[in-house]
Amino acid sequence: MRGGVVLGFDAATDQAVWALWDVVERVRGAAAHARQLAPHLTLLGADDLDRVPFTQGLAALAARTGPFPIHLGAVASFFGPDGVRYLAPSVTPALATLQQQLRDLAVSSGVHPWEQFAPGHWMPHGTLAVGRSDPPILQGVATVRAREAGLSGSGIALVSFTLGDGGARASETLPLTGLAAL
Repeated sequence: MRGGVVLGFDAATDQAVWALWDVVERVRGAAAHARQLAPHLTLLGADDLDRVPFTQGLAALAARTGPFPIHLGAVASFFGPDGVRYLAPSVTPALATLQQQLRDLAVSSGVHPWEQFAPGHWMPHGTLAVGRSDPPILQGVATVRAREAGLSGSGIALVSFTLGDGGARASETLPLTGLAAL
């Protein structure tokens, strides 16, 4: 199964990111990107995530990991023809540890994570817009950022998803139910 795992947010953070997506869409006059998944940070992607040891280990990782603070404090972009604009989180020890544990679980389960999720290559991000990186998008985002002064909330769930012809589709949500953050 081609897909990945993302970190889902608490309801207030979800609403704040949805509001940013709305602003970006109003400013550019078109959809920012396909809203197939709720707001999130991408933690892992691979072509073979359906291996049983990985799916079992993912549930165990969620069960022992507690919710933790997330701060989305910057807007950035990926180089390339797609013009992807994204919210960049502060990379806290909890976020870095979770991503590393997830990648280690994948490798030990025989899953082959995509190169961009390897140590030294992973860029945590929450996509804002795909397709154009024109100044009006930045102006709209800057307007909201000035009003919001950054977004802070909690990472509360691991969400696995599949990628197919119709785009991304969430397949399982595993709440972070551990007693403490990483």
